[in-house]
Amino acid sequence: PLVEKCTELNTNLTSLQFKKKDSDAAVESIYAMLNRAGMSAAERDEYLRNQISESKHTLKSKQKLLNESTHQIKSSSENVQEMGSTLTSSQSQLSSHKQLLSSLSSKLVNLKAQRDELQGERVAVQRELGVLEESRADLRDSVMNSQIAYDKSMPYSTRAGLKHLTSTLVAELNLEDNYYGPVIENFELASENFRTAVEVAAGNSLLHVIVDTDETAAKLMRRLETQ
Repeated sequence: PLVEKCTELNTNLTSLQFKKKDSDAAVESIYAMLNRAGMSAAERDEYLRNQISESKHTLKSKQKLLNESTHQIKSSSENVQEMGSTLTSSQSQLSSHKQLLSSLSSKLVNLKAQRDELQGERVAVQRELGVLEESRADLRDSVMNSQIAYDKSMPYSTRAGLKHLTSTLVAELNLEDNYYGPVIENFELASENFRTAVEVAAGNSLLHVIVDTDETAAKLMRRLETQ
């Protein structure tokens, strides 16, 4: 809109300049006409003064309008220049924003690829976790079955005594660090081929308990004798 206004004002200025030239030509034409009309010098001068006064008034009005138009053209030109600077700055900012958007788009693509990769890894880990859960459940059942078989392998009184010893007396006497449990729980066979030989040779000694010192053994025996 400012460019159009500026163009319009320039057009008006050109038109006023042409009108001024026309006025000058009209004055010259009046002089020529008066000379031909046969007026007296006094009448001609009076007529010319009136015409000149009117022409000056008209010229003054036209000059005022010309000055206003010139001022408006100058102001519009300055506005156009300012808008040009603003447009240049906006274009620069737009270019920067486009570059930033491009960079963010690239990062988004990379993040999506990483997300897909992590999702694949999570699925694999969940699958492996499921396998481990199944293995743990199998091991838990195996341990439970082994414990049941272990309990059934000894007399009830022996089993009850060991259970009471480990779950009650050791804790009451604060001997957790001094009590090591039955012999059978304190060694491992180098080979299953020796199992039968060890069971036959050791017999019930496998169910004897191991402690760190005679003093610990005496404490446990005294408590067992009182119960």
